Order: sequence, then structure tokens, then C-alpha cells
Amino acid sequence: MIEAWFEVEQARYVTLVALSALVALLAPFISKGVYRPFVMSVWMTLAGIGFVLLTLAAIAYSTGQPSHVVSTLFKGGIALSIAFSVSLFGVKKGYRDAELRKMTAHDL
Repeated sequence: MIEAWFEVEQARYVTLVALSALVALLAPFISKGVYRPFVMSVWMTLAGIGFVLLTLAAIAYSTGQPSHVVSTLFKGGIALSIAFSVSLFGVKKGYRDAELRKMTAHDL
């Protein structure tokens, strides 16, 4: 059997990627329409990390890694890729709305 990439006790540290929920702190930037390149790059990076984790889960499964390795990578990948891919549309809409408010305010 192939040696596990990480032990069961270490699996919880891989799931600390869920700390990406701290990205919610960027919401005020979106509503104000500031720091768009930074916020968009954070969103795309975290979605990308999700897809990398899904790829690693597939590799782990195909190479016979233990279930705690595969499931940890898969769960983290699904959570990140879905959350940040789907919410990217909302972030873009938030910036469009903020830009529209700025233009409307400027015209007054």
C-alpha cells in the first residue's frame, strides 16, 4: 500500500482552508466599489485552490490513498470551488451596482 500523504490527525489542518470564510470581511469593499482588482483576485485564487484540491483528490483516489486523505481533499475542494465560483457573479454584480451608484451620484 502507498504511504498516506497525511495522517488522520493532520486532516483537520487541511480543512482549515475553510478559514477562507474570512473573505466575508471583504464585503464592505464590494459595496463601496473599492479595491476591485484585489477582491477579484482573492475570489479567483480561492476558487482556483478549490479546483486544485479537487484535482488532488482525484489523484489521491487513483493512487490508492486512504479515505481520510481523499475525502478531506474532496470536501475542501467542493466547498471552495462551488462557493467562490458561484459567488463570483454576485461580487461582479456588487461592483457594477456600486459603479452605477457612483455615476448617479456624480451626475447629481
